[in-house]
Amino acid sequence: MSNFVPKKEHLREVLLFCFNLKKSAAESHRLLVEAYGEHALSETTCRDWFRKFKNNDFDVNDKKRSGQPKKFEDEELEALLQDDSCQTLKQLSEILNVDVSTVSKRIKIMGMMQNLGNIATDEKWICYDNPKRKKSWVHPSKPSTSMPKQDELLQSSQTINSECYRCQLLNLNRALKERIWDLASGKLKVSLTGHISSVRGLAFSQRHPYLFSCGEDRQVKCWDLEYNKVIRHYHGHLSAVYSMALHPTIDVLVTAGRDSTGRVWDMRTKANVHTLVGHTNTVASVICQSVEPQIISGSHDCTIRLWDLAAGKSRATLTNHKKSVRALTFHPSLYMFASASPDNIKQWKCPEGKFIQNLSGHNAIVNCLAVNADGVLVSGADNGTMHLWDWRTGYNFQRLQAPVQPGSMDSEAGVFSITFDMSGTRMITTEADKTIKVYKEDDTATEETHPVDWRPDIIKRRKY
Repeated sequence: MSNFVPKKEHLREVLLFCFNLKKSAAESHRLLVEAYGEHALSETTCRDWFRKFKNNDFDVNDKKRSGQPKKFEDEELEALLQDDSCQTLKQLSEILNVDVSTVSKRIKIMGMMQNLGNIATDEKWICYDNPKRKKSWVHPSKPSTSMPKQDELLQSSQTINSECYRCQLLNLNRALKERIWDLASGKLKVSLTGHISSVRGLAFSQRHPYLFSCGEDRQVKCWDLEYNKVIRHYHGHLSAVYSMALHPTIDVLVTAGRDSTGRVWDMRTKANVHTLVGHTNTVASVICQSVEPQIISGSHDCTIRLWDLAAGKSRATLTNHKKSVRALTFHPSLYMFASASPDNIKQWKCPEGKFIQNLSGHNAIVNCLAVNADGVLVSGADNGTMHLWDWRTGYNFQRLQAPVQPGSMDSEAGVFSITFDMSGTRMITTEADKTIKVYKEDDTATEETHPVDWRPDIIKRRKY
C-alpha cells in the first residue's frame, strides 16, 4: 500500500468529484475508505460537504474565522488539573503550548487558587527526609490536598515521601481508562479518561459513532468516537453499574447493576424511559434483541427475567438456576439464548423462555459467555478456564487454561469477559492479570490431532 497521506483539501476535491458523478455521500465515503483507509473523512463529514455542494458552495478551503481563535478549551485544562493538581503554571503552559499568562487568566476565571497541601502524620513510622509540601490548584471552598506518605514496599534505598505516594495515585488514575486497540496490530489507538472507578461494561453502537461505558462509580457515559470525548451522561443508578446493552434497531440503551434494577434510557434525550423492577439482588447481565423478548436480565437472585420493552414490565421469570446468574448471550442466528451459573450453563428458546438443555462440566464461577455464527459457545470462569461447546449437541469439545502474564500470580488467571470479532474467527478475552488476549482458530487442526470423543448422554437433558 502507498505511504501517501492525503491533505484535507485533496479529500474534499475527491468528494466534489464524486458529487459531480451523482454519487451519494455514503457511497463517496466508502470509496474514500477503500482508497485512503484510516486517513479518509468520516461519513458525517462527507454528508456535511455534500450539503454545501448542494447549496452551490464549491469552495473546498477552510473559511477564515473572525476574531482570535481560542488556544485551548477549559475542559482540557480541567482534565490536566484533575489528573495532577500540583502542576505549576509553567508545566501547564508547556503541555497546552500557550503562554503562562493565558493559563493564569483561565484558572482565575475558573475560580481556582493555589494552596499548600497538608502532610498526613497519622503513621507511627516517619521518614528521615521531610517530604516537600507542594502547592495544588483548588477551589476556595474546598480544603487543601493532603499528601499521605507511602505505605507499600519500597525498592532498595528508596525513601518514603509524599511525592512517591502521589505518583502511585497518579498511576492508578491513569489505569482507570477505557482503551481502544487496533485488532490487526495489537497496538493501543486511543485512551479515554473519565471514570473514577473500575469500568465494568462497554457497548459499541452499530448505527452511530458512539461508545457507551459504565462502571462502579455509578456513571453511564456516551463517548463520541469522532472527537474522543464524553457527550452525554445518564444519571439514575444508585450503586455500581455492572452491565449494559444497546438495542439493535432503536436508539435505546439498557443498563443494570448492584441496585437490583435495570434502566431503559433514550440514547438521545438521556431520559429514563423505564426502570425494570423485580430482581431482589444484583443484576449481573443484561442483553437486548430486536424481537420479543427484547430485554433479558440475569441476577444474583438466581433468576432470569424476560421483559416487555413497551410496558417496562416482566413478562416471564425463569427460576431453573440454583446459583447466581452472571452471564447471558444470544445466538446470532437461532431464536435462542444461553445463561451461565456455577451450577450449569443452560440453553433457552425464545420468546417464552422454554428450557432446552444443560451444558454441565464447567465447575467454576462462570463470568462470561460468547457464541459465534458457527455454533461455538465459549464460557470463561474465575479460575482462568475456558470451555468451548457445540451449541446444538452441548458437547464440550475443547478446554483451555488462560496463560498467566509473567509476573502475575496464579490467582490472577480469571476471565472477566469474552467476545468474538465481527468475523467470528477470533476470540478476545479480558482477564484478571490486566491483559487482553486474542485467540484464533488452529488452521492445522485435523480429526487425527483433535479427535472428537462424543458419547451422547440421554439422562443429560433434565427438565429443570
